[in-house]
Amino acid sequence: RRRRGLVPSRPVLEGLGAGAVLLATAMLSIAAVFRTASRAFDEEVRAGLMNFAHAAAALVDGDLHRRLVSPEQEATQAYAAAIEPLRKVLDQASDLRFVYTVVLVQDQVHFVLDATPPGDADGDGVEDHSALMEPYEDADPEMLATLRDGVARVTAEPYSDGWGTFISAFVPLRDSQRRQIGILGADITLAR
Repeated sequence: RRRRGLVPSRPVLEGLGAGAVLLATAMLSIAAVFRTASRAFDEEVRAGLMNFAHAAAALVDGDLHRRLVSPEQEATQAYAAAIEPLRKVLDQASDLRFVYTVVLVQDQVHFVLDATPPGDADGDGVEDHSALMEPYEDADPEMLATLRDGVARVTAEPYSDGWGTFISAFVPLRDSQRRQIGILGADITLAR
């Protein structure tokens, strides 16, 4: 008589193999659903950000914006009138980190309106508000492209600068004659 060892029988091995195949199939299916859902969510966030940027840009007085060209003007009533709508928008939109406008002067990006209140609200040791005509040193390629061609864009990938890591929308600003006079940027943090 032969003693039976611990060698699994053929049906047990087939069952284990079928279970492994089912588990692998389920895991691949879950990964595919997750990728699809992530892409859909990403597209929804980007579309919402773009819609918000267009709505905020519509609040900017392009003729007044065009006349803001000197740092000394930040203390004027004209600057206060120009920035007020964007500050209200930033206060009401909890998802946004920054809303601002920039212009291109001699191939250098400069801030015009920055809705962020002065100070270091996030405690990182860096002034949060950018002053009128302060150079923007870390301009994103999509920002530069929108400044040059007037086509609205959302950053293809998150990018980092001195204030954090963001996804941004950039839309052109126009004066009453429909001439592009700069762009509006709206940023959400990558974590958000």
